[in-house]
Amino acid sequence: MFIIRLIMILVVLQSATILFAQEQNITISKLAISLWPEYDNSQVLVMYKGNVSGDVQLPTEIHINVLPGTTDPHVASVTLTGAHIHDPFEVKDDEKGTYVSFVLKERNFHLEYYFNPFRPGVNDKVFNFSYKAYYPVINFSYEVQQPVGSLDFQTTPSSFQNFTDEKGILHSQVSAGSLAAGETKKVSVSYFKSSPETSLQKLEKAEKSTDIYTLISTGVLILLVGLMVYSYFGKSSKKRSGVQRAGAKRKKNTAHSEGNKPPEKLVYRSDRIPNFCRNCGEKVEKDAHFCGSCGIPFHPN
Repeated sequence: MFIIRLIMILVVLQSATILFAQEQNITISKLAISLWPEYDNSQVLVMYKGNVSGDVQLPTEIHINVLPGTTDPHVASVTLTGAHIHDPFEVKDDEKGTYVSFVLKERNFHLEYYFNPFRPGVNDKVFNFSYKAYYPVINFSYEVQQPVGSLDFQTTPSSFQNFTDEKGILHSQVSAGSLAAGETKKVSVSYFKSSPETSLQKLEKAEKSTDIYTLISTGVLILLVGLMVYSYFGKSSKKRSGVQRAGAKRKKNTAHSEGNKPPEKLVYRSDRIPNFCRNCGEKVEKDAHFCGSCGIPFHPN
């Protein structure tokens, strides 16, 4: 019985705390709404990142306005380490518009959902987005991501700052200043895009193409290096072979050079009269030293 009573007391205290929080004058210190058209599907991804002011007692029930027709948002309190705490939520409608109601346990919160403003088969894309503040917002801004492969991308109001994320996608920031409770801020986005591929699909395709190009480039580089090495060692081998042949030739020539020249062949003249050359058989003079026909020298008798 004691445990049951303790649980009931804790439930009552928590309910009282949340009830007190509901009666607080909540102010949102900062709220940035990101619009990512055709990012991972054919719709627009909407993300809210915000935090409540330091004087708000937690936990507290909080209401964040969303577009009419929103049915399945992702809602979370965000810790200082970036972890998301998911709690039950409700989508409600009243005189203040359509909003998501949930218990906020941390000062930071994250909310996201999709909406589809596009007509099928239309390449000139135009959509409007409006946020109606349930609570006062001290610092409010829009951030719009440009779809990969789109042209003539524009926002109204115009962006005051552009940046590129780690994936190489361009983002435009549109400042809207502060908002009073019940005030509405609108942004319009237009661009041309003929391809049905999402930004992620285009990035994945570009990454695969880059990988193939890198692989081909690496293969070509290896082939060129191989050819250079082969050419270098091939020429060196031929050069060494030529040097060896030249050395052998010089050695052969040296063996037959002056002083090492082998004795010339000597032929005897015949003892018959008339004399004749025993090499070619032609007649020669008796006292001739060489044959006048074949030129061979005679052995002295």
